[in-house]
Formats: sequence, C-alpha cells, structure tokens
Amino acid sequence: MKKVIAILTALVLALGLGCTFAMAEDDSVPPSTPEMKAYESAWISEDGQTLVWIGRQDEGFQIEAVQMTGENTFTSWEYLSMFDEETKSIKDAQGIKGDYKVTEEGKDELIEGSSADDVKASFTLGEDGKLTWKDEQAGKDTVLEKIGNFVGSYTYERG
Repeated sequence: MKKVIAILTALVLALGLGCTFAMAEDDSVPPSTPEMKAYESAWISEDGQTLVWIGRQDEGFQIEAVQMTGENTFTSWEYLSMFDEETKSIKDAQGIKGDYKVTEEGKDELIEGSSADDVKASFTLGEDGKLTWKDEQAGKDTVLEKIGNFVGSYTYERG
C-alpha cells in the first residue's frame, strides 16, 4: 500500500495537480460567493484512492482528479465548468480523461485518452459537507470528503 501512496503522491506532483491554483489571488477572477467557496478545496474518497482539487479559473472552476486504478495505473481527469447559481452546484463540467501506467523508470505513459466530447461530470455538495462527483461516462458516483488546501505530500494508510 505504501508503494501505491508513493506513486499517487508522485503523480500528484508530476501532473501539477497541486492546490496552488485554488489558493492564488488573482484580480482577474471575480470574487467567489460563499456557496462557491465551499467547493474550492482538495477532496479525497473514503478509500483514499481518489483525489480531487477544485479551484477558480476565470469566472468558473478548474477541476482536476486522480484515481488509482491498480498498483501502477491511474486515471486522470481535467474539467472546466461554471457554477450553477440555481442549484448551487458545478454542473455540465467538460474535460479530458487519460488512463496511465507508471513505467519502471517512474514515467507516466498514456494508455488511452478521451476527448472533451466524451468527458462530462457534475459536482454537488451535500448537506453533510461531502462532495458527490458524478462521472457521466462511467455512470457512477464518487463521494469525497474535504481535506482542505495543503502544501506538501499526502499519505494514506489503511487501518
């Protein structure tokens, strides 16, 4: 399990999926409403296999996710979306998806990729404070807990 966590941590750093974009102050980005700010964070699934970062970009959101799919494989998503004021959720997120394997040299090798037309999702914050990610392509929901913005590496060990 420690190898998986080390790979996940390395992938996060290698793919540039840090939370700095969520914490950056940028005068060109309109101010967030309190409802929008609730989404701006790093999130993790209960099993520790999926990490999601949500940050502001222009008038909407940039969302990046990494999910471990095997010992040396992972899937990466990148979405752009607007905040839906009516539903207080991030709807109709569109982006790209890639399935990768980590080579023996520690490099990420693309196995298969999807275009923006195929990659759609929504993100909804529940009353319990948990984030539900609905991947329309996979037809499944992933529930995540907020871990906040951080600098450094994340370690998860099953108890």
